[in-house]
Parts: sequence; structure tokens; C-alpha cells
Amino acid sequence: MVDFIKSALVAILCFSLVVSSLGCATIFTGGRPNQRVHFSSTPQGATVLVNGKSIGITPLSSQLDRKANHQVRITLAGYPTYEREITSGFNGWVLGNVILGGLIGIIIDLISGSTDSLNPSSISVNLEKLKAEISPARPSGMSPSKALPKVVPAKK
Repeated sequence: MVDFIKSALVAILCFSLVVSSLGCATIFTGGRPNQRVHFSSTPQGATVLVNGKSIGITPLSSQLDRKANHQVRITLAGYPTYEREITSGFNGWVLGNVILGGLIGIIIDLISGSTDSLNPSSISVNLEKLKAEISPARPSGMSPSKALPKVVPAKK
């Protein structure tokens, strides 16, 4: 029985060392300078531009620099253009180090670049078709200038 308790304590100690040596933000959002952002639209097939450069057609995912803000435009012929900014900010998962990772976890998050996060990390757009412009009605064969009433200035 004593051996079982010793083995359990060693296992718990090893697990605690492994968990405390990892940064929370690195675990949950990845330890790379870039972050994956997902783009989708209804209908599909819209062009996605990030910072003025086309990155593909929806649906798609792209790796974006997590330390910079990004201007996003989603365009599709016959639909209004959608624009949105993706902003870089503090990654809340870093705070998990206060509970679990300690100083080592914070250092790992700083080194891995995981202290920053892009928001939103996913953009899903429901594009609605543009309404056709209605032109004034006029009898067929009549020129536009004859279809409109003449405006006569009032006499003084």
C-alpha cells in the first residue's frame, strides 16, 4: 500500500511539473508568431482581401501576424462589400499562468509570442444581394428628355 501511495505521489509530481512548465496561452492558441483566422461567406465564393491583398476565396483559413491589426474586405459581384478590422490585443489565456503555469509559463508565453491574440479569429458573413435600381417609367420609344415634365420658373 505504501508503494502505491509513493507511485501516485511521484505521478502527481511529474504531472504538475509538466503542466507548470507550459504556458497557458501557448497551449490554447499556439506558440507561433502567426494565428489562424477563418473566413466564410454565404453565398460562398467571395474574394477575401487582407490589408489590400487577395488571400483567396471563401471558405478559407489563413495565417495572420498576431502582433498587427488587419483590414479585411470581402467582395462578391452583385453584393455589398463587407469590411472589418481584425485587431491584435492581449491574449487572456496568459492569465491562466497565475493559476497553473507560474513564472515559467509566463516566460514561455512571452518567448513563443502567444501573449498577443487576434480578435475576431473567425469572420462569417451573410451577404445579401444588392437591389436593382429602379429607373423612372416612360412610354417606350420616348426619349428621356420628353418623358420628364418641364420645370418652368415662376414669374415675379
